[in-house]
Amino acid sequence: MQAINEVIKKAECLAQNGKIEKGLEIFLDAIDECQPVSEELANETAFQMGWFLFGQKFYVESIETWKKLQEKGYRKDVISQIMEEAFIMPNVKEFRSVYEKNLEEHAKQIHTRTSCHFEEFPYWFIPATDGVYYLYGKISREIGGKVVASGSMYSDDEILGGENAFDATVFWKDWDYIEPIKTKQRNSKQMVYFLSDGILPFSYLQLPEFGDVFQEEWHIFGSLEDMKLFFQEHKGLPLPRLYKGIRGDAEVFRAWIESEHKFRCSQEGRDSRDVLLTIGIPSYNRGHRALKSIEHLRKLSYDSEVEFLVCDNCSQVNVEGYREIERLAESDCRIAYYRFPDNPGGNITFAETVERASGKFCFMVSDEDMVYLDNVWKYLYLIQKYGDRIGFIKAAGKYNYWDNVNGYYKGGEEAFDKLFWSLNYLSGSIFSTEKHRELKLSEEYGWPTDPAGGNEFAKAYPHNAAAMRCAVEEDIYTCGEMLFQEGKDDFEKIGNGAEGQGILSYARVDSRLKQLAGITLLLNKWKDMLPPRVIKNSYARAVSKVFWMLKLYQQQGGIVECSFREAYDRVLRASVEGIKALEVVVSDRVYANMVTSYSQWYKEYVDETAEEEGNDKQVKSI
Repeated sequence: MQAINEVIKKAECLAQNGKIEKGLEIFLDAIDECQPVSEELANETAFQMGWFLFGQKFYVESIETWKKLQEKGYRKDVISQIMEEAFIMPNVKEFRSVYEKNLEEHAKQIHTRTSCHFEEFPYWFIPATDGVYYLYGKISREIGGKVVASGSMYSDDEILGGENAFDATVFWKDWDYIEPIKTKQRNSKQMVYFLSDGILPFSYLQLPEFGDVFQEEWHIFGSLEDMKLFFQEHKGLPLPRLYKGIRGDAEVFRAWIESEHKFRCSQEGRDSRDVLLTIGIPSYNRGHRALKSIEHLRKLSYDSEVEFLVCDNCSQVNVEGYREIERLAESDCRIAYYRFPDNPGGNITFAETVERASGKFCFMVSDEDMVYLDNVWKYLYLIQKYGDRIGFIKAAGKYNYWDNVNGYYKGGEEAFDKLFWSLNYLSGSIFSTEKHRELKLSEEYGWPTDPAGGNEFAKAYPHNAAAMRCAVEEDIYTCGEMLFQEGKDDFEKIGNGAEGQGILSYARVDSRLKQLAGITLLLNKWKDMLPPRVIKNSYARAVSKVFWMLKLYQQQGGIVECSFREAYDRVLRASVEGIKALEVVVSDRVYANMVTSYSQWYKEYVDETAEEEGNDKQVKSI
């Protein structure tokens, strides 16, 4: 014991001189030395180290130390006495006050015939430091697990890569006290329901931070019948689809949820006031594909959270599928169908889909693609978390945008850079319907009177034109979690090449150059909202993209309306000439750098083809 007293004396002396860490090292070294010789001596040294930490106001560390000793069975009663005298008794009055205040403030969320008395709780929440508590059993008199009563402690990467953080969760009979808190820390907006005739759910109301952690998204029910009645009266609240501690009653519970889900999809039970996500399907002459997509979407267990909207561009063939969709909408009111009275041409169906969407966000998906149902919750989570702050989400497909990085980008240069001519594919565009209307994004492509207003880029990529304009002012989010699986498209052909091979309309050189000119028009239109440097860099990126798409198409064995040598020449000449159309100042130095950069694409092509021609001649001579 004398050796321990020496350790205590040295450590406290160091602490008095501000060397607390050195003092702690004295204890830790002593424990290491004692461990092989005497476990009891090592435990006593650790016990005294707990007092040292307590004296220096390192309460978390001191409680952790004593908790481990209690678990070993060392000085259990002494440690219990310390906890009660130092942490509990001085705070009982405040504990009671906090509980009664929370009970009063959140009475509307409690659906039980009686509430619990403060004295009934089987344990205390011992305050260790701000927002950190330890469970302490009243009967066992043992220190339990640590509770961190604070907001989100997880990154989006962790949440999106883990268990479902969006669906409402019900805690029924056997569950760990920390699970509801972890659920709310992963997503503070996630709804939590407690179904219990016991007092465990009420114990959380002892926490001063209860309102910050649980907010308003929780309810306590005294019986399953009370819960059923509640959801009949609140059709817009999400049904609990994740279950904790249900034990043998799982099937009874699931049967009720399925029955309630069917009711919510009916005309009588549908509540479309707070739809989070509209899955919009613009379609033309492909009713069979749109129908297949709708049949697939109906497998989603969500009801009041989603809408499935088909916008038919006045189709003349394959209309049977659209008729069947109309029929399905009579029994499944998540489905909405709109048919243009006549075909306005262009890609105007996209704009109509977003404008007609009931959801807070509208996810555009081509009718040949399929939504990856298992990941829908991840995007609902993003909308729930960021929906009031962002204007657009870029979703990932299996092959398109698969390299997205989960990230939040501020509106302006940062967001614009992420979306600039990056949405070749319609599927994956998720617009805030409110921002789409506020910013009048439809006007960027001339909807509804003049499709794209003569802008060939906006005609070809209306969703990208709208997203780019949105990013100029609004924050955006890119997500790498797969939301759609691409199907096979019916490519539009406009003629035949020399060998009878079809020429794709979008791959023509003149089409690409018209799109480049359209990009220039948009950049000039937005020149007062973006720095001149961004305008020039964006134009340079657009030129590089035209060259890149030409090269890729060539490598894939495609054909254009002229030779590829002529194609590269035309793109180079148009790109250089196009610099003059930019309505920002381009210095001689910047002009020279831009021309040099474009010329490099042409030079690479000439060098490659010259090498190939040389190899051919060499083979023939042999």
